[in-house]
Amino acid sequence: MKDIKDNFSNQATEYAGYRPGYPQELFDFIYQHCKQFNTAWDCATGNGQAAIHLSERFNKVYATDISDQQLEQAEKRDNIIYSNARAEATGFEDNTFDLITVAQALHWFDHDAFFKEVERVSKPGAVFAAWGYNLIRCNEELNNIIDDFYYNIVGPYWDAERRHVDNEYKSINIPFEELPCPTFSISYQWTYEQLIGYLNSWSSVQHYIKKHDINPISLIANNLRSVYNNHQSLTVTFPLFIRPGIIS
Repeated sequence: MKDIKDNFSNQATEYAGYRPGYPQELFDFIYQHCKQFNTAWDCATGNGQAAIHLSERFNKVYATDISDQQLEQAEKRDNIIYSNARAEATGFEDNTFDLITVAQALHWFDHDAFFKEVERVSKPGAVFAAWGYNLIRCNEELNNIIDDFYYNIVGPYWDAERRHVDNEYKSINIPFEELPCPTFSISYQWTYEQLIGYLNSWSSVQHYIKKHDINPISLIANNLRSVYNNHQSLTVTFPLFIRPGIIS
């Protein structure tokens, strides 16, 4: 089993405050394929963004993560049980879950071991859904700055697993009956400060800081400010991708 990577404990506050959520339309699509709504597992829940959605439909939600700092940021609900556990070895009983979700985290796992665990703890006919989001999009000027920052400035500081996000998880073999699905996105009106907060949550930014003792965002801060100019906020969009399936 591959070693655990915890890239988000140090910036758990920024992650909770600035990472995008997920649209209700995404969950509505997933729910169409669920046979029952008793128990769900949100794996690598982070600060519970997906778990909160699931708790509004499922009787009980188990939300796991390897970061206590992330779990401390999670919103509490009576029907959500948060716990520290790695994706590949949970301790859950066999045939427990009607739905298993992974939001913006599947690329970090030992996939063979994880999918064995999914098969063990899921009920026959349960739904599996893993999704993530691509680079933030806005206007052309901001897109160019973000792209240069992503690929050139902090590009060498991304973990190798990031390639799975770049290709929308197409490089990951998901051993379940996959479902056709529509495309989704989510948009926000973000201030300059919110954009900076989001960029600070990137693991590559934290790796850069650790190596050079300087925040690389300082290299693009003035250019970002010039894009905002007299705008208090700009519309930013996150394109989403999803790999859903039925577990036999």
